[in-house]
Amino acid sequence: MDLTATQYILKRFEGHDDNEAADFKASELECEDPKTYCLQNGRLVRCDADDERKLHVETIVDRRQRGRLGYEYQVRWRGVNDVMWLSQFQLVEMGCWGMVKRENERQAAQRSLSARPLTTPAVEAHLAGFGLIAEEVSHRRLGSLSNGQRARVVLGAATWLAPHLLVLDEPTNYLDRFGLVALAAGLQGFGGGVLVISHTMTFVDEVCKERWIMEEGLLRQEGVPPPSPAMEHDADSGAGQASRITVASSISAKDAAKDKKRQKRLKELRKKNGEDIESDDDEWWGDLLKKANRPK
Repeated sequence: MDLTATQYILKRFEGHDDNEAADFKASELECEDPKTYCLQNGRLVRCDADDERKLHVETIVDRRQRGRLGYEYQVRWRGVNDVMWLSQFQLVEMGCWGMVKRENERQAAQRSLSARPLTTPAVEAHLAGFGLIAEEVSHRRLGSLSNGQRARVVLGAATWLAPHLLVLDEPTNYLDRFGLVALAAGLQGFGGGVLVISHTMTFVDEVCKERWIMEEGLLRQEGVPPPSPAMEHDADSGAGQASRITVASSISAKDAAKDKKRQKRLKELRKKNGEDIESDDDEWWGDLLKKANRPK
């Protein structure tokens, strides 16, 4: 709170990474029973947890595309000079999921910020989009700003890395009427995905096309995602709303079938690669409903 908003963002995102989240992400739970490996004739083989030869991941150096199997990561071992490329699934099994996420976010930040310098003028211009003038962000401490101004700084910081997904918990808190209008307009024009948790129903009705509502211990879904432009019918075709819904549903079902086949092929490839395959969550929405609506 002793920093200005500009100083806060410059410090937080130094090195094109979210340094404020580093400690939080480092403490995230990994797999409960991580697997241990050692090097044998230059190959990675399983070993016991108490084996003195077992390897410890020191850091992830780089990432590259691995065909249809996704990414693989260049790992540096603690006390070993050689580096090795491992798949995401292998690293997760070794208890390194947090390190994988950090590398993904680091590379995403580098791409999104390639044309945006981390400088005072760039930060001031970014925060100006949230209704904060240079005098407020560069010459006043955060502790001297109002709650509404701090909320704008938080929203500005949350979008500095140009995310494709925003998760907002009660974003309307402390915002005045003009701030609420601007936030709603900004979310409606945002090209990525938005998940909003809010008790301000007028705001929810304005920005959310689909709602998941927990009421008296039961979870229900209201509304449907808006159809893509490819699903829209020509106004002169004479097709009604029911036809549009039918077409959208059939396309969605076809896409779901294709995705299921693709996931099956990926599983087969992973099995051939010697990776352990657990039961996936293809029916994630059904599972969520079952868990949420399970009798207590």
